[in-house]
Amino acid sequence: MKKNSISIVFILLLMTASLIPSVGLLLFGAGESSGNEKKAELPALVKDGSLNIGVLDEYKEYIAQNFFLREEAVTGWARLSAGLGQASNDQLTLGADGWLYYRETLDDYRGIGLPEDQLLEIARNLSLAQQSAAQHGASFLFAVAPNKISLYDGEAPAYLINAHDSSNAARLQPLLDKAGVGTVDLFDTFSKEEETLYYRTDSHWTVKGAALGADTVMAAFGRPTQYFSQDFSVPGTHRGDLYDMLYPRGRLEEEEPLSSRVFSYNTLGNARGGEAVTIRTANDSADGKLFCLRDSFGNALYPYLAESFGSATFSRSDRYDLLRSEAQEADFVLFEIVERNIDWLWEKPMLFPALSRPVPAAEQSELKLKASAEVYDETAQIVTVELPTALRTPGSPVYLVADGQAYESPVNADPASEESVRLTACVPQEAEVMGLIVELDGRTVFYPSTVE
Repeated sequence: MKKNSISIVFILLLMTASLIPSVGLLLFGAGESSGNEKKAELPALVKDGSLNIGVLDEYKEYIAQNFFLREEAVTGWARLSAGLGQASNDQLTLGADGWLYYRETLDDYRGIGLPEDQLLEIARNLSLAQQSAAQHGASFLFAVAPNKISLYDGEAPAYLINAHDSSNAARLQPLLDKAGVGTVDLFDTFSKEEETLYYRTDSHWTVKGAALGADTVMAAFGRPTQYFSQDFSVPGTHRGDLYDMLYPRGRLEEEEPLSSRVFSYNTLGNARGGEAVTIRTANDSADGKLFCLRDSFGNALYPYLAESFGSATFSRSDRYDLLRSEAQEADFVLFEIVERNIDWLWEKPMLFPALSRPVPAAEQSELKLKASAEVYDETAQIVTVELPTALRTPGSPVYLVADGQAYESPVNADPASEESVRLTACVPQEAEVMGLIVELDGRTVFYPSTVE
C-alpha cells in the first residue's frame, strides 16, 4: 500500500507540473517577446469573414511560444547548452568570451551571397533612386552598416573561414561606384578604429559607434560633424538583443559609456526609443531637411542626424517609400541598411517617381504581360508588371510606356515566380498603361500590357 501511495503521489505531482504551463497561460496570459523574437498571436476562429481552417495549428504554435514560465525554461536550457559549447537558439552562434553573433550574418562572412545578376539590379535601382532624388535637388547617399562579425571576428568560432571579400557588400560596392551612386564606406571607417564599437551581446553598434557612423555620413553630405570625438564619460549599461533572445530571464548588462552631450532637437511624437516606424524631429539650431530610410541600426543613429538638420524624418516602413511627401521635400536623402539585409534590396520594391525618358524605338511583340495597379494618393499610382527573366538582359533599362511617355523604373524579385521579375513604376494617377520596353541580346522590344 505504501508503494502504491507513493506512486499515486508521484503521478499527481507529474500531472500537476505538466498542467502548470497551460493553466498559467490561461490565468496570466502571454508574456512579452524577448529581444528580436516575434511571438505568435492568439489565433481567431474566424479570419477574413470565414472559418479559420488552420486554427488548430495556429493554437499549437501560439501555446508553444507563450506557455507559462517559458522564458525561465528557455533560459535554463540555454545555459546548459552553452556549457556544452552550443547555442540553444538556432538564430545565434556562440563566440568566445561571451560574444554572440547572428547566425544569418555568417554567410556574408563566408562570402555566400546573391547572384551577380541580382546585385546588378540592386545597383541599377539605387542609381534610379538617386536620379529621382536629384530631380528635386536632393543629395542621395546609400550606407551599409557592417555586420558585427565583419568587423570583429576575433571571438568568432575558429571553424569559420573569412571570405568577406566575396560578400554581397564587397561585390555590390564596385557596381555602385560604376553606376555613380553616392555611398558611405562604413567598413573602412570602423576598421580603422582600435576601439570596439559594437556590443558583445547585441547585433548593433554602440551609442559611440553610431556617433562615428553619423560623422561619416555627415562628412559625405559635405556637412562635417564631430560627434565621435565628444565626451563619452557618462556611465551606462545596455542589455543586448542577442543575449535577450538566448537568455530571456538572464540579468547580464554590458557597461557602456554614454555621451554627455545635451541634444537640442525635438522629437515630434513618441520615438519609442527609436523603435517607432516613423520618427520626425525638428531643430531650430540647424538647417536643411533630411529623409532617411533606415533599419534598427537607426535607433542609435537618428539622434545625431536629428541634431544635424532643421527637420528630419526617419522611416522604417515595410517598403522603401521615397514617394512620400517628406522624401520629395527633402534636401538630403539617406538610405541606411545593415549588411545582412542587402538581399532585401532585391526582394522589396523601392517607390519613387518613375523617371521620364524619350520613348525608345522598339520592335512589337505579340506577347502580352500581366499588369496591376494600386492607388498611392490623389496624384500617383503604383503599377506592377510581371516580366519573365528570359525576355530581358539583367541590369538593362526597363521602361513602362503610359500615355505615350516612357518611364524608366526599377525591377525586383517576383514573389510569385523565380522565372520572372517584377517592375514597379510610380506614375501619374491618370496615366494609362500601354506596355513595357525592354532590351534583350541587342534588341529593343515592346511588350503590350494593360492593367487588370
